Amino acid sequence: MRQRAAIVFATALAAMSLTAPMANAVPGCGGFRDGGYAYFYHHCGPTHVMIKIDVRFEIDRTKCVRPGDNLLWTKALGPVAEGAWYIGLC
Repeated sequence: MRQRAAIVFATALAAMSLTAPMANAVPGCGGFRDGGYAYFYHHCGPTHVMIKIDVRFEIDRTKCVRPGDNLLWTKALGPVAEGAWYIGLC
């Protein structure tokens, strides 16, 4: 029984190590991403949605985004975004 548990654990650990780099490459649904030079929001649904963007030291912003990956703004144009989330349809 211990051997079987060890094999299951080792297999699960190997699978996680193979999939971890891919998880960072593509954001999940509703995922906010700091792309190094810009901020992005990934929307997986079929409709346009309104998101709220948490901006450091400023009033939060809202933006209507389309399905897929959405550029929120480049870092050269302004402040630091700390997150973004769905608030409704637009």
